[in-house]
Amino acid sequence: MLDLLLEGLKVTIFSMAIVFFVLIILMYIIKFQNRCLKNIGNKKTTNNIEKKKVEKETITQEVEQPSLQNDKELVAVIAASLSMYMDRPISDIKIKSIKRIENSLDWRKSGIKFINI
Repeated sequence: MLDLLLEGLKVTIFSMAIVFFVLIILMYIIKFQNRCLKNIGNKKTTNNIEKKKVEKETITQEVEQPSLQNDKELVAVIAASLSMYMDRPISDIKIKSIKRIENSLDWRKSGIKFINI
């Protein structure tokens, strides 16, 4: 009976050592792939950065001033959406100022993704 227990213990320890050794090998394989792919990614990003610099120099944008009517509509839309979100009447919501963000493209993209879900 004791021999059977010792034999089972040996097999268990040996099996755990093999699994541990395989996991270490997998860890080094993943690290190696990460380094290889990181080098490839760095080459692509440097090319993209150079292209963006050229685009920034050639493109100019004219920003038109929003009219007073558009601002009132914007305040009304923001107040209505806050009212619905906070579940309060619009009369309780006071909007003191609205600041425009120049590069709000990320917000637009996330809103489109949310709608499409």
